[in-house]
Amino acid sequence: MPAARPARHGLPGAPRQGVRVHAQQLGAHRQRGRGQVHDTRHSVGVPPEQQLHVPHGARGAGRARRAAQDTEQVLLRAVRATPRPAQVRDSITAISPTENCYADANEGWGGCSEQWDGARIGLDGAKERYLADDAYQLTDLSPAMGKLLSGMERVFVLKPDGGRYSPAFVEATQAFHSKFFAGDFLVEQLRVVKSENELNRMRFAADIGAQGFIDMMKNTRPGMTELALGSTFEGSVKKNGALWNAFPNVVGSGSNAAVIHYLSKRDLLRENELVLVDSGCEVAGGYASDITRTWPVGGKLTSGQTTMYEFVLDVQKKCIEHLRKKIETEESITLNELHDYSVEIMMERMLDFGILKNKGGAFSRSAMREFQKYNPTHIGHYLGMDTHDTPHITRGAPLVPGMVVTVEPGIYLPKNDLNLPEELRGIGIRIEDDVVVRAS
Repeated sequence: MPAARPARHGLPGAPRQGVRVHAQQLGAHRQRGRGQVHDTRHSVGVPPEQQLHVPHGARGAGRARRAAQDTEQVLLRAVRATPRPAQVRDSITAISPTENCYADANEGWGGCSEQWDGARIGLDGAKERYLADDAYQLTDLSPAMGKLLSGMERVFVLKPDGGRYSPAFVEATQAFHSKFFAGDFLVEQLRVVKSENELNRMRFAADIGAQGFIDMMKNTRPGMTELALGSTFEGSVKKNGALWNAFPNVVGSGSNAAVIHYLSKRDLLRENELVLVDSGCEVAGGYASDITRTWPVGGKLTSGQTTMYEFVLDVQKKCIEHLRKKIETEESITLNELHDYSVEIMMERMLDFGILKNKGGAFSRSAMREFQKYNPTHIGHYLGMDTHDTPHITRGAPLVPGMVVTVEPGIYLPKNDLNLPEELRGIGIRIEDDVVVRAS
């Protein structure tokens, strides 16, 4: 799924003191030799997510799940060490909602949670599943934090959804002399480089996502709704092991394909038109895929559609090859630099097609303004436990092995733009794949 604006800030270096743990699946932060701790006085806290009483299918926050690797809440962890790296002590503390019945005075709602929602993992289960040293009820947050944060000079806390910490969490922190800092960037540094275990999960999400697209293409018929076509994807990926869609899918036919985040999905598919689908799925562990394909509803491209499709596909192939060569030769490259490379290719070809008229130079202000009328999106974004993953790590950061990015060139030509060649009006095409950055 495309993003709107390129970021232009570099990635700050990792702190000299603090936590640097190699990203691993469940409990692997406890495996020896996979991480380092440079100081004994830092801690990372994940505050409780807001409790929602509507049992919809929305996914939880990726930051908390990156720490806990589960859908139940909540996990606090501290990393302690002696001055010798071999003596790293990694302490996990699970904070669970009360096991049986509870009441929410603020919401005026109460009940037996297990009766409403099913069995909870419980305190004993938290120790087993999370490899936790201790487990407490959420009502015992203050004493749990007292034990966890004792002697900590700095505490890094993740920002909760909605931006507001719960009163219980704020009250629990006021008893300590520790300094509290935002910890989102630290966690995102762990998330952005994937372990082989994580990459395997993402390959699985990509494989069943790809099958979902094949099933959609096989079932595409003139006269069906965009919504019906999109539901084919969801049924396919769930049948093959996905939990749910990674995001609301985009299904745009005809001129709707030129609307970048078209979500209505109420129109009918028509003969001789294209349909663009941007969709992905999420698998156990929270890892996502993000794929876009564009194909003809009736199975055959027109001349103008063929020209534009081959153009976008060629841009994608060249971008992936450019990225591959840079990584193989150990030259630095960022997503922003890959984007600039794609823009240069696209602008030259769009001048040839008569889409662009400006002759003021490839990156002049007027040329870029004209180009962005037809492609305002970035070439890609980070991918992982969220579709637009690790938002605090900018596209100006060097790409390194273990990162996963999308490469998704596109062109969006409004049907009412009389400056365009007539045979190209109303065409929207995007091709997106998920790419693993590897050393070789």
